[in-house]
Amino acid sequence: MKKPFRLAFFSRFLFFPFIGIVFFSSCMQDDKKYTVNQMITLDDRSMGSPLEITIGQSFSVQMRNPASGGYLFREPEFAKNILQMQDQQSISPPENSKIAGDFGRMIYIFKAVASGNTEIVFRIYRPWEHDVPAQEYQRVKVVVAP
Repeated sequence: MKKPFRLAFFSRFLFFPFIGIVFFSSCMQDDKKYTVNQMITLDDRSMGSPLEITIGQSFSVQMRNPASGGYLFREPEFAKNILQMQDQQSISPPENSKIAGDFGRMIYIFKAVASGNTEIVFRIYRPWEHDVPAQEYQRVKVVVAP
């Protein structure tokens, strides 16, 4: 006995999307293995533990801009033979920000160029305070594996 056309059509219609869903969901199971080329972002909540990356990998460090107190950032201190600073950006706060004295965020983008350990030290200073040394604002430990 032959199946009616409708039943064969609907069984094929339901079968192929099911196979597609199973295939794509199996590809998405472990999304960590697909993050190799994505940029790692460190912010105020993720500082503290060492960042472990590989040569050629880029990452950004984002932090609150302390300009409300009149502070400016000095050039970050780090081992230039291990890391290369690629960019520095100042992002303005959103217009509807309800935080008093919000001067936005500072973003620094680095790329690992050699293996080794280094620390990135961010210091702030007030330009009119000539006798006061720059204060340490943030410190990031970086381990670059080959």
